[in-house]
Amino acid sequence: MSRLQQSIIPRCESLTRLSDIEIAAVVTVRIGLITLSEMDPPHGYCMRGEGQGGGVGSAHGSAKVRLTEIATGTLLAYEIEAGVGGKLGLIGGKLISATAHRWADAFLDRFTQHAAAAAGLPLPSTAH
Repeated sequence: MSRLQQSIIPRCESLTRLSDIEIAAVVTVRIGLITLSEMDPPHGYCMRGEGQGGGVGSAHGSAKVRLTEIATGTLLAYEIEAGVGGKLGLIGGKLISATAHRWADAFLDRFTQHAAAAAGLPLPSTAH
């Protein structure tokens, strides 16, 4: 996996391709599995992730990503869903969901910055 791919995932330490649709990611200190599905190149895909927090529970989430050609370039839109189980879900479900949305925003902002730089384009005003 490339440094670029690793650099656009917040707190990502490493990425390892397991198959055409699976990537193992080490993010902070937890290991999770990321699966790509609903592949519709070049229009979009669904990315699902899951992780275990030991005795405190588990977390899972998905991002449906759609790419649409518009007059000024490509519009990237996404929908996020996140959930937690076990003790973690009992005490921090809303916090986990909010964090998942912030991480998705950070990932897509970094992706936009790298894509714009690679194409020699100015950073879109919607990116942070």
